[in-house]
Parts: sequence; structure tokens; C-alpha cells
Amino acid sequence: MLYSGGTCKGKPGRFTHEEALQLAHSQAISTGITWRLPNIKELASIVDRSRVNPAINLAAFPATPANSFWSASSLSQYTAWGAGFGNGVIRGNSRRGRGYVRLVRAGQ
Repeated sequence: MLYSGGTCKGKPGRFTHEEALQLAHSQAISTGITWRLPNIKELASIVDRSRVNPAINLAAFPATPANSFWSASSLSQYTAWGAGFGNGVIRGNSRRGRGYVRLVRAGQ
């Protein structure tokens, strides 16, 4: 999805953890901007537990799917941390599972 005209447009994609990391790398190459996955503290900081479905401020983050998003933070070689924007839960997910991605610029 791309931000345009005050909202996010397009269809969000779901990726394995490895695909999410590769997406950040390919976006960095194609745009010349260093993109990365947020760490779990950064991702958890935008969860809004006073809301559900999605558990995020839609004025700041429009059109966010109420599902799990990947972080760059690992638990093990098989699991990585994710934030569920349906209910605001932070948990480990199988790296083979599919989740959404919210890229951030490195150094921001």
C-alpha cells in the first residue's frame, strides 16, 4: 500500500518473515532510501489498546489491516515477534507464517 491523498491505497500484501526482510531490502534498492522492519518496541509503540479491529489510531495510520505485522526482532531461528493490530497483542509468530509489513526508514 502507498500513502496518497490522506490515506493508504492499494491492496496490502502478506509475507513470511524472510520475505518481509527481503521486501525492505528491495525497497531500499529501488527507492534509494534505507527501509527496514521496525523492532518490536517500535512496532508495539503504535498499538492502541483502547481500540480494536484495528488496535491502532487510523488517523495516523489509515487503512491498517486488523491483523499481525512483522517486526525485525527474533525469538529464535523459527519465530519472530509480531504485533496483532486486531486486538493489540504482541506475540511470537512462526517465521513461515504470513503477516503484514510496515516499513520504517532507517535512522528515523
